[in-house]
Amino acid sequence: NGSPGCPAEFKSDSLWNYESGVRLTPVAGLQVDLTAFVLDWKDAQFTYFTAGGGLPTSCISNVGKARSTGVELALRWRPDTSFDIGLSLASIDARTKVDVVIPTGGPTSKTAESGSRLPGTPDLQAALQANLRFAGPLESAGRFNATYTHVGKRVMFLGGNKPADAYGTLDLGLDFARDHWTLAFGLANATNGKGVLSITGAPAGEGAFAQYFLQRPRTLTV
Repeated sequence: NGSPGCPAEFKSDSLWNYESGVRLTPVAGLQVDLTAFVLDWKDAQFTYFTAGGGLPTSCISNVGKARSTGVELALRWRPDTSFDIGLSLASIDARTKVDVVIPTGGPTSKTAESGSRLPGTPDLQAALQANLRFAGPLESAGRFNATYTHVGKRVMFLGGNKPADAYGTLDLGLDFARDHWTLAFGLANATNGKGVLSITGAPAGEGAFAQYFLQRPRTLTV
């Protein structure tokens, strides 16, 4: 740690991951993956902010023990060479296993009790993607693709302050390829959503100052 008021050092982390899954092809063109996991994390690092000065100071410390458990599902269906669609889902529960004392820079500290959700970990993540291939103009190979991703609700700091709502992102693409040339159009965040990606500068004592980082706005690229 280089900031004044922070502990000089923090520990390295380590983890054990136990995972098992199955892959099935129930019918031609359909693949199903199902996975369950338990992840035991020792000395996981986390960022906290103290309000000892005019603006919050960022420090890094360690959670003694944490555990993440979850299941993941992935489906891929390709009925023919012109079309395919994929779906992935992940349900994750990532929490501390011990109480964690979080300094605030003031006369008191805040304690994140055992069972607190790890910062920035959504309860649910999902993605749906589809690709359509077709014959384009001027003997080109055309492709249209659409991807929708969902990120569930989160807390941004250990202890539960500064929660962030779930958000979704829709990305669209269209390209035409011929020989060594490709003309591509992309529309990122087509709905111009304003989901919160991260928050910084929020002391554990619920300080008023915070910076919110949002999704990239609707962007057209050619």
